[in-house]
Amino acid sequence: MWMEMKDVLASKALIMAALKVVGLPHRDGFEMEDQNQEYEGFVLTLDDRTYRSRLARKTPNKNGYFTVFWRKGEDDRNRPYTLDECTDRLIITVLDQGKIGQFVFSKEVMASKGIVTTDSSKGKMAIRVYPDWVTGLNPTAKKTQAWQSEYFMDMSGEVDGNLIRSLYLGKENT
Repeated sequence: MWMEMKDVLASKALIMAALKVVGLPHRDGFEMEDQNQEYEGFVLTLDDRTYRSRLARKTPNKNGYFTVFWRKGEDDRNRPYTLDECTDRLIITVLDQGKIGQFVFSKEVMASKGIVTTDSSKGKMAIRVYPDWVTGLNPTAKKTQAWQSEYFMDMSGEVDGNLIRSLYLGKENT
């Protein structure tokens, strides 16, 4: 069910399917980003919310999946997004030989985990994510997986619409 759309980006198709499950067909826009194209980078606007999306890739020498999200600064150098530039949610899609999942991090989580630039954090231009199915992790990666798991949904099978709604729209909308 999740991957029925073949003519669009895989991550976009998965987001559209998830929105359909919870009765929120996309009405607004998908805007492809010039940077981060190899990670299917785009921004989705849905009503009054914005979502930045990235596809994470499996790396050969390290467990987990890697993705990037940066923008060009005024000096034409890559830099992390600031909290003010951050979308309401960052959706990171993982597709790996039949295993499908998404991490959905809110703006607040991205700030608290140092993913975006704030007064107390320089931010990051990339992140490694660890779906629940990844095992054999070192202690640091296990710690990261532990906090990330609260924002992860395994979509390899059926997914509860309330979980999708909670991650995409916030706990107050379940």
